Amino acid sequence: MKRSKSMIAYACAAALLVVSGMANADALKYRKAVMKAIGGHMGSLGQIVKGGVPHKGHMLAHAMALESTLDMVSDAFKTQTSGGKTTATDKIWTDWKGFVAKANDASKAANALVRTIEDDGDIAPAMKGVGKTCGGCHKAFRKKKKR
Repeated sequence: MKRSKSMIAYACAAALLVVSGMANADALKYRKAVMKAIGGHMGSLGQIVKGGVPHKGHMLAHAMALESTLDMVSDAFKTQTSGGKTTATDKIWTDWKGFVAKANDASKAANALVRTIEDDGDIAPAMKGVGKTCGGCHKAFRKKKKR
């Protein structure tokens, strides 16, 4: 009886480790998808602003989606992941308040971009504002790219 209880305990512990590892991998996949969506909307807006594509009517939708997705960044990073291929640094979790502040700055810049588009204003400075806040966060909390 004693032996079977310890076997059950070991089996439960092993199952917990497997589930924890799956949650870790899922959190990482989700986080990467959120960041990829942000990049997609920024890239689409950039092509429109540069005149590469004639879809000015899409700008507001991209800007609103960008703002909504940037609002998710802090939540997407709440789960600290270990292992896996990522460019996120551990500084995100050791300086959580700083990370959240930078994520909020990006969200505010995206909100300003939405307002600029709605008011038919000059989009280029607003786009630069979003890019600057994204870059500031990347500089502080993303691993340097290997060249």
